[in-house]
Amino acid sequence: MGLFLSNDYEEVMSRLVEGLPRPYGPHVLLKLYTREETTEGGIMLPESVREEAVYQGMVGMVLALGPNAYTGEEFKHWQKPCVKDWVLFRPNSGVRFNDQNVPLRLVFDDCVLAPVKNPATITR
Repeated sequence: MGLFLSNDYEEVMSRLVEGLPRPYGPHVLLKLYTREETTEGGIMLPESVREEAVYQGMVGMVLALGPNAYTGEEFKHWQKPCVKDWVLFRPNSGVRFNDQNVPLRLVFDDCVLAPVKNPATITR
């Protein structure tokens, strides 16, 4: 079975039926962004291409914040992301894993760099 490629928050949460992995400490749990099935020009992307792009991306949807995320003095003037926000994170940071075929990444709070309005516009 391939990766679960939906970017819809409700679909992702219903997929994680056995419970969302809850981050410890200063971690942020992200659902990795998945490219759409077709390009703007109408070209269908194979599932294998979409799956590979998931792991090359730098955008994720916040699913959960650890209890100590953004609590340090260094974050006093930072905007704290909220659940369902799309964010840009440092490439190659954190731990990538799949839970029930949902592509996830667990990163430290200081690896989340900026909010993203439209994840489809972000490329390397």
